[in-house]
Amino acid sequence: MNTKIFLLSLGCPRNLVDSEVLTGLLKEEGFTFEDDARKADLFILNTCAFIDSAKKESIDTILELAALKKERLEEKIPLIVTGCLSQRYPNALLKEIPEIDGIFGSSDFIKIPQFIKGMLDKNKAKRIHENAPCVTKKPHFLYNHRLARDFITPRHYAYVKLQEGCRNHCSYCLIPTLRGPYRSRTLDSVVKEVIQLRKKGVQEINLIGQDITLYGIDRYRSVRLVSLLKKLAEIMKDGWIRLLYTHPAHYSDELIEIISGEKPICKYLDI
Repeated sequence: MNTKIFLLSLGCPRNLVDSEVLTGLLKEEGFTFEDDARKADLFILNTCAFIDSAKKESIDTILELAALKKERLEEKIPLIVTGCLSQRYPNALLKEIPEIDGIFGSSDFIKIPQFIKGMLDKNKAKRIHENAPCVTKKPHFLYNHRLARDFITPRHYAYVKLQEGCRNHCSYCLIPTLRGPYRSRTLDSVVKEVIQLRKKGVQEINLIGQDITLYGIDRYRSVRLVSLLKKLAEIMKDGWIRLLYTHPAHYSDELIEIISGEKPICKYLDI
């Protein structure tokens, strides 16, 4: 398959992990990637909508890609938008920016490879999407260590997403709306992914999620972050582990003790 894809990921590292998974899935289907949008055959933008400046950046970037698409009108370059902005405003985006050919939410990006293959199928009588959004109202997707993932970060570090969604419902935050309810990965899946990364030479593991201090509460009925850190500290003996996106309301004495006592765990908490 000769289609070259330009993929741009906006927003936080949680979005970046989604883009890495999407890249891996697309490469499995035989697609290649192009860093220069002007040389690509298809555009994908993974958007952010957490704060106003992020929404503006996402909209401005969609418009830039739409303008580039118009410049290459005869080539019929498809433009696909996914992520948090399209999760929140799918119909409005399609109405205001008709250059968008496919729109997917924060859970639905895994459908993009098959969507693209359908668009490129010359035997299809009409476009399969018919300009309709493909957005699950209540996001549910959660990646695991078995999914293909092509890392965008430098080789020495990687982000490992422990969970998706949130249950805090803070008055200032849209994450439960954009990302859905709290969903933890299995402890076994996280451990296996870190082992895989360690074998590849990764020296620094950055644990991320909407609120990792509640990791496991939905799946195991109790918080399992300390249990997980004990296993990961053994794997990362001469490396680093960082705890990103924590909520101070959920700190425990056990968490403070393991951070203090285990050498690989960096001695700070990102709030």
